[in-house]
Amino acid sequence: MKYQDGFMIRLYALRRDHNLQQKDMANLLGISPQYYHDLENDRRKPSIRIANAVSAINRRLGLLKSETALSNKRLWHCLAAKANGWDV
Repeated sequence: MKYQDGFMIRLYALRRDHNLQQKDMANLLGISPQYYHDLENDRRKPSIRIANAVSAINRRLGLLKSETALSNKRLWHCLAAKANGWDV
C-alpha cells in the first residue's frame, strides 16, 4: 500500500456497500474505469478533485459518514485481501 491506505479502503467499501461496479464508480467520478481501478488498487494517488468527488458521492449515498461505519473486522479483511494481492 503506497499512497492513501484509508482512501483506498473507503473507496472500495463505498462501492461494495452500494453494489456498484468499478465502471459505475468511475462514471460517477467522471474518470476512466482504468483510472478508477488504479485508485482502488493503490496504483495511483487521488487528486484533490477526485477526493472531493468521492466525498460528495459518499454524502449523496449516505454511507461511511465516519470511520466507525466500517467494522474493524471488515476493515482488516480488506487490508488482508489487498496485502495478499487479491482483487477484492
